Amino acid sequence: MTILSNLSIDLTDFSGRILIVSDLYGHFELLLKGLSKLTQSGDEVVVITTGNLFDWGPSPCQLLEAVVYKKFGDRKVHFFTVVG
Repeated sequence: MTILSNLSIDLTDFSGRILIVSDLYGHFELLLKGLSKLTQSGDEVVVITTGNLFDWGPSPCQLLEAVVYKKFGDRKVHFFTVVG
């Protein structure tokens, strides 16, 4: 896993969904449910998060594993988090 700082994302030519969420609190299944309602199988999705991700909630380890290994079911998810 590479941690990048001062990363900018150019989404000018991106035609997929862009989801911005805050404070997931380890709710991996809820994130998957949201992805399935807002996207279709095989879709490419950008997820941008802020706030707490892994330190609370029902399945923080599953969420961490999904982010590190890009395991979001049958969707291609580009996962970014904003630290401020």
